[in-house]
Amino acid sequence: MRRRLWLAVLLSVGVGVALSWVLAPALVRRLVFTAPVTDRQQPSQLADVDALRQRVQAALPSLGLRDEQRAEHTAVEQQDGNGSWTTIQEVWSLSSEADALAMAQRLEALVASSDDKAEIYVLEQGSREVQLRFYAGPRLALVMDLQPNLGPWPTLANGQAPMLALVVYGIDADPHGVHQLMELGAPLALALSPYSPFTLRLSRDALLTHTEVLAIAETDVSLAESLESVPHASGVLLTATPAGDPDKQVQALRRADVYLLDAVEGGLGAHWLRALQDAGVPYLRATTPVDELDRRRYRHAAAHDGAAVVVIPASQGKDEAAALQAAAGRGYRLSFPAEVVEALRE
Repeated sequence: MRRRLWLAVLLSVGVGVALSWVLAPALVRRLVFTAPVTDRQQPSQLADVDALRQRVQAALPSLGLRDEQRAEHTAVEQQDGNGSWTTIQEVWSLSSEADALAMAQRLEALVASSDDKAEIYVLEQGSREVQLRFYAGPRLALVMDLQPNLGPWPTLANGQAPMLALVVYGIDADPHGVHQLMELGAPLALALSPYSPFTLRLSRDALLTHTEVLAIAETDVSLAESLESVPHASGVLLTATPAGDPDKQVQALRRADVYLLDAVEGGLGAHWLRALQDAGVPYLRATTPVDELDRRRYRHAAAHDGAAVVVIPASQGKDEAAALQAAAGRGYRLSFPAEVVEALRE
């Protein structure tokens, strides 16, 4: 099975640090970036925002992009110490066969060749979606989201069996529903909160029913304490960035030989990713679907990259389990998140 591993590149001013360890293929942004920073904006930079957008607009016909493909266009007023400007945010709808990444890279090259001062970043967003960000100095001039029109199901190659893993959290609100999920017999991971009245019992029941257990990292509890309070945990789920020094926090994961599943909105920051890399802790980026479009995205992401990890609240568990069962009938392989980690290590 062809697996493509996305590399997260951490950018600071003029410096890129390449991650050489295994990252989750699903919804891992290719670039985590910061805007260029200057102490004082020069007057010539104040006019560059409009000029940069004009250069981008001039390059679009060579990519075959037409105005009718612009699905959304939003103007956002911005302000800094030197005045105000407008950031344009656009969503472009592409054909289902379009290669958004190749198109974005070509646009990046065309604009860069006409403006060597522009800062341009390309981000793989998962599900074959790509975002471009164009900066004129420290000012964000334009954001373009390139979104292929995803059909309900991708076409899988012969012998291809993309992996789909399901993680359920928020179990305190519906412990009975969780037991129903466990009885389905499909691979499942329960994310348990530290010190919950149900944690010890559910952790024991999970062990008896061959269900994987993850510890939820609370923002006011260290990762070490979260792991200690959730028996049999093979990984840690983050839904918010924990407090404390990442370099010290990740050592608990290294000592316990567990992985980290990132469900933080927007993903973990550069410091956390560097700390995980330095400690050699496996890292997965998760998707959190809320509707049918999100389901299409994780199906396509798994088909494109080899695997996707889906994180949902317990109240949504039965519906999502049914969606995953439907995927299994179409050639996807339902898996535990730990199996995804091991497969990516190969």
